[in-house]
Amino acid sequence: GVQLACTALFKALPAGGSFDTTRFPVFLAHQVVALPLMILLTYMGCAAYYSPAADSQLADAAGAHGRSTYPVAAGRDISLVILGMQLFWDLPVTLHAEMYDAVNLAHHVGMAISAALSLSPYVQYWVPFFGGLIEASSIPLVLADVFHPKRYQDFAEATAGRSKANFLLRVTFLLAYLLVRCVWFPATVAFGVGPDLLSELRGAEDAAAALSPALALLLILPLTFLQLHWGRLLVRQAMKALAPPPDDKPAYDQLDDQHVL
Repeated sequence: GVQLACTALFKALPAGGSFDTTRFPVFLAHQVVALPLMILLTYMGCAAYYSPAADSQLADAAGAHGRSTYPVAAGRDISLVILGMQLFWDLPVTLHAEMYDAVNLAHHVGMAISAALSLSPYVQYWVPFFGGLIEASSIPLVLADVFHPKRYQDFAEATAGRSKANFLLRVTFLLAYLLVRCVWFPATVAFGVGPDLLSELRGAEDAAAALSPALALLLILPLTFLQLHWGRLLVRQAMKALAPPPDDKPAYDQLDDQHVL
């Protein structure tokens, strides 16, 4: 409802100027919805991760099997938010011509399947990290994406103050993304959930018991490589932005317009 209302509003506002909302009404409405959702998921994830409840502590104490199979209320709640968000908002909006991107669509599908698997319940112990805490890097992304060179860069660079604020925003996003998604995320896969799932897979007594850990591995590994792929693109774009530009073109215009930074 908020997505549709904001889209209608942005289409109805007067056109023109450096922040013409009629140019990208669906995208802007998406960002309006995304920002509070990312803040909510980050809060839920951090609260559960840094102050684990008794059910989370019990699952951890039971080792790999407990972390993989024990129900954890915080993980269930985050998975419900993610599944509802994907099915009723993010996936449908991504199919719109203004928002469509095949890689993003695959990412959203993977997130929806992961959330559904978690509700079985499975790996709910790990959900506060992978479904909540890591969205801390998405908060600056939501804002930085608005001022991407192919959207509203002119507005962000119109004054010295805005330009400095935009630079700080993009640096904050880059550092947050690299730390959370390219270091912490793969490290937690390599030394946390990955070994747990492999232990469950080795201990499976039949094909039915092996299904959940196998599916979880098939989801988490591509998602991990996708984080690293996006991180590589962000670093490459940052290097382009810092490189001396040709005399006839500003450095900022050298950025690849297919990705945010």
